[in-house]
Amino acid sequence: MGRGAASSTVITDKARLYRWRLLLPLVAILSIIGIAVTLLLASREFERERHRQSLISDTLWAEQAISYEARRAIDALRSLAQGDAVGTPNEDSFRRASAGIMLRSPEVLAIYSWRADSKQLWHAPATISETLVSADRIEASAQRSTRLGRATATDGVESGRPLMLVAVPGGIHESDHSAVVAVVSLPRLLVHTIPWWFAHETQITLDDPSGAVLARRDDKVIGR
Repeated sequence: MGRGAASSTVITDKARLYRWRLLLPLVAILSIIGIAVTLLLASREFERERHRQSLISDTLWAEQAISYEARRAIDALRSLAQGDAVGTPNEDSFRRASAGIMLRSPEVLAIYSWRADSKQLWHAPATISETLVSADRIEASAQRSTRLGRATATDGVESGRPLMLVAVPGGIHESDHSAVVAVVSLPRLLVHTIPWWFAHETQITLDDPSGAVLARRDDKVIGR
């Protein structure tokens, strides 16, 4: 009896050892797979966070570039408006000054000079199409700017093109009801402020407060 029990114990121990030898590689393989999956998930999360931070940084850079160009153009329009208000208005000098602004800011398609007292509405360049923007919209934009006493902007689509009207009052005297109104092409604003190397894989759009897309930097780009 004693020998049979001892023999049975040895066989049981060998069976357990054999099972462990089979289980150990399986446990090791499962551990390696678990570590690999964990690292993969962590790597994907890290990559998503990196992309998110990169996107935030890119968005801020693009916003700053557009804001800088907008401020520069408005300052130039303000100087033009105040010059017209102080001096004797002259259509030729107005067009020369406007040409300089449009050369530095190619997104500006046209500039109008409006005076309430004479209903005068000059425009530069002289060859600009009369149908670019209606005279009523120009006058409404100028009147709003002079009423508020500050630069104003209104967006919309005119002749199938997404445009923005930027109006700056003369602002020298309260009784001075004059303004200059610039017609800005929103797609051109994006093209001339956002370089191609920045936009070739990043989709950049200008949206209104409701989220509707006003303009895209490049319709062919479908990216971040």
